[in-house]
Amino acid sequence: MSRSRILYDFPILNASVNTLRVTLEYRMGGHNWFSGENIPRGIAISVSPLHVKEHSTSYLGFSGTAMHIKDMTRFNAKTLRELVPTDEQLDRLINHVIADQNLEVDMSLRNK
Repeated sequence: MSRSRILYDFPILNASVNTLRVTLEYRMGGHNWFSGENIPRGIAISVSPLHVKEHSTSYLGFSGTAMHIKDMTRFNAKTLRELVPTDEQLDRLINHVIADQNLEVDMSLRNK
């Protein structure tokens, strides 16, 4: 049972990475020793540029972002499967990563 769901894989046209992946993922929460923040338990949207090959996926560290959207006390597969983030939440994160990493992304798949 997976604790994440891929929402979109957008092609990147101008960088060493080839895909902008948007996922929903369940996070256990707790203290983040790197940032010093307390991460809430629940579902978050994650947007990351990555290089996808036939048998591997490579991430560029510190290049993506995430936003907590739903508090949960424990994992529920049905909630993860049926939750739909708002267009405003998606646009905010996608546009942040595109601007921060200076990416040119084909967003035509989002409308399908």
